[in-house]
Amino acid sequence: MGNKDTANPLWGLFGFFIPIAGLVLYLVWRFDRIKDGKYALYGAILGAIIQLGISILLRIFLFDFLLEFFGFFSMIAF
Repeated sequence: MGNKDTANPLWGLFGFFIPIAGLVLYLVWRFDRIKDGKYALYGAILGAIIQLGISILLRIFLFDFLLEFFGFFSMIAF
């Protein structure tokens, strides 16, 4: 049947936006389509790291915004 490895970097882009799918593609293709699988894995790793970083930053800034907006822990004299 032959090797269908295309070495297409678009698999990395797919793995970047859907890291779970990139990891699964790597596990499925790790012996048959080595280059495609590596692109998918690299995209998945990079996408997961960036998504985790953005998630942490958003939680920190959103929490800070909510504290300021609702005035939690403020010293207000009644």
